[in-house]
Parts: sequence; structure tokens; C-alpha cells
Amino acid sequence: MHFQGLNLNLLVSLDALLSEKSVTRAAMRLHVTQPAMSASLQQLRQYLSDPLLEKVGRQFELTPRGKELSVSVKELLLRINTVLHSGETFDPGTASRTFKVAMSAHMADLLGVPIIRQLIQVAPNINFQIIDLAIDSFRRVEEGELDFCITVGERVENNPPNRPEILSSRHLFSDEFVLVAALDNDAVTPDISYEQFCEFPYIEVRFSGNFMSLPDIELERQPRRPRVQAWMPTSQNVLAAVSATQAVAIVPSRLFRLHREYLKLKSVAPPLKLAPIHQMCFWHARNAIDVGHEWFADLLEETARSAWPDEADAETA
Repeated sequence: MHFQGLNLNLLVSLDALLSEKSVTRAAMRLHVTQPAMSASLQQLRQYLSDPLLEKVGRQFELTPRGKELSVSVKELLLRINTVLHSGETFDPGTASRTFKVAMSAHMADLLGVPIIRQLIQVAPNINFQIIDLAIDSFRRVEEGELDFCITVGERVENNPPNRPEILSSRHLFSDEFVLVAALDNDAVTPDISYEQFCEFPYIEVRFSGNFMSLPDIELERQPRRPRVQAWMPTSQNVLAAVSATQAVAIVPSRLFRLHREYLKLKSVAPPLKLAPIHQMCFWHARNAIDVGHEWFADLLEETARSAWPDEADAETA
């Protein structure tokens, strides 16, 4: 099909080329030959009067026009796909689909396992892929690479996405931070002062190697803070290190409760003010007409509230 002289099939090639910035990778992505993809690129360059990809050093980069088109073309294709499937019925008992969700490792512990349990029971052909939460997770939601992103609402306020107006969200549950230590670490007591806290070796979590936790962002603002003994990629790694040493860490209380018995841990209130955290689920607003997507959003919310009810929910249960 052609539209104003453009073969609309070329839009799929254009999306692959702009996303991969490589003819070879774009061809592999669409399962076509490299000469066929090169021919598509030449047709697009002629139609748009722009090279789209330019050699910079040893690799290709998008031209300004290519960058301008990148998000728009992907958005158009995603909208077409959503519209074409909007009238379909969705039966979780028979549907076959994969949902990709960005979340931290500790949320994978708290929510990922209960979700998998639910899927096995009610939707055996629905696949669930957890992707590590990273700085670019919201961008990947915007571009359709991820279906959902689960993170704390406070982080969104501190590091807002490029286009917050395109996001829909739901509250999953609230939590608070606790200071954790090994059960036999007698130096850590409920009345620990901030100055005493600063004397302990401290284990810090760094998601994806460079994504600071909210407590560590707050500690960076203090005139004095504990010396970081180690940086670890997940809160679970941090808890394991604390259980075997005299180090301390600050982690969400629900995660501590999940692991305290077998890791032999204890907790006290942190000797600095840390705001409660609110775990939120975010997705692109374009998915509002996708009944399957809506079903999975409901599943995330219901499972979170069942597994980790907030105080108000627990009182009414």
C-alpha cells in the first residue's frame, strides 16, 4: 500500500533503521537480507530527502531529521498495532502473550514471585519477563520496548521522564526504610545516633551500576555520612553482605521482613529522616484501549495489594 508516494511497508524498515542505527542489525531484526534493507534505506533517503544515518567515526548516528522521526515513527506503528487489536477479546485462560516489566531486583522478590504464581494458576500461556530497572526504563516504555515500569513515585519526581503526560500509573503499595544489621551485631541498637551510624562500614546498593537508591541520595546531602565499604547491584546482595559482617545498610522494610529469618538480620529505625516510599506502576497511555494490557495492569495491582497490603487495606481486609 502506498500513501502519497511512500510504500507504507517502508515505515517498519524505517523504525528498525532508526532504532538500530545499523543496516545489518535492522536486517537481522526484520529477518530480511542486508541488500534488501540497504535498498529500503535508499528509498527512504530519496523520499525524505535526508540521509537519515551518517557515518561518525566507526559507527552510524542519526541525522537531526532521523532523530526527529525516531520517536514519531515508533509511536505511529505502536498506535496502528493497538488500533488493529483493540476489538479483540482477551481470555487470560487461553491467551498467549508476553509482558515485559522493568523493576528492581527487590521488587522482583516482592512482586515478581507472586505474579508468577498467579499466572501459573490463571493464565498458563501468558509470559512475564522482568527487565532490570535502569535510567532509560521510561524511555523504553515510551518507545514500546517495555509494557510497564515499576518504581517508586518519589524517583519519578526527582528524575521526571521526558514526557510525563504520556504515562498512566497506579499505586501498588507503600513502604518505609529501615536500618539493618546482623542479628549478632550488638553495637546496633534502637537508640543509635547518627554519629554512631557514621562509624559503621556501610553497604550501598547501586542499581544497574549507577542508579542510586533514595536513602543514598539523601545521605549524599548530609554534611557527614558513613564510609561506603562496598557497592552492590541489588538489595538482596546488600542484605547477604550485612548478615555476614559488621556492616549496616538501609533497605525497604518489606524486603527486610522477607529475608530476616534465614539471613539472621535485625532492624532499627534509621537515625535520619527518610520519607515513606510509594511503589507505582507506570505504562504508556496509548495502551488504554488494549484489554490484555489492562488485564495485566489489574493483575499487578491486585497481586501487590494481596501480597503486601498497606495498613488501610489490611484493616479493611
